[in-house]
Amino acid sequence: MWWKSIPNAITLMRFPLGALFLIIHNNGYARTSLFVAVCLCLSDWLDGYLARRWDCTSEFGARIEPWADKVAYWAIIWAGLTIMPIPALMYPVIAVLALHELVQVILVCLVRRIKTNRYAKRRVASIMVMSIALLSTHTVPYAQGLFLVTAHVAGYASLYFALRSMIVGMRDVGWGNYVPRPLDLL
Repeated sequence: MWWKSIPNAITLMRFPLGALFLIIHNNGYARTSLFVAVCLCLSDWLDGYLARRWDCTSEFGARIEPWADKVAYWAIIWAGLTIMPIPALMYPVIAVLALHELVQVILVCLVRRIKTNRYAKRRVASIMVMSIALLSTHTVPYAQGLFLVTAHVAGYASLYFALRSMIVGMRDVGWGNYVPRPLDLL
């Protein structure tokens, strides 16, 4: 049953792979760093798929996977920010994503365990698409317009999913009275 540890190994691999991505990117190897970024994003999907498929989900995997996701997408976003300024329309997206990370860290400190929800999974997928698209605008200049549109659409989708995820998360821990009712319309 050694193979049941493969999903956790893939998750743990994202930590050094994120550092490797930043090193490769900072040394000017744009296409190689894009390939590593795509591998980072695919590993996020693969570890969850294998864990569910092989019925080997674990408490350790559930706790470490969100942190591995953060390493992956914030490394890619950071790399994209170092190349050129982000478009002004992306400011709200980055601000809400940073706010979401802050709320999530506070909840983890207070509650110790946050149940994941469907909006959180969709948020991470949208962030991965947004970050790869932002990085691709600099790596594949002839399709820059297409990648910018993709980044904006995925970014605002992640904004929606982040807000929904925060609302569901706060209600799950009993903070439903603190969530303004107009946000129910989201």
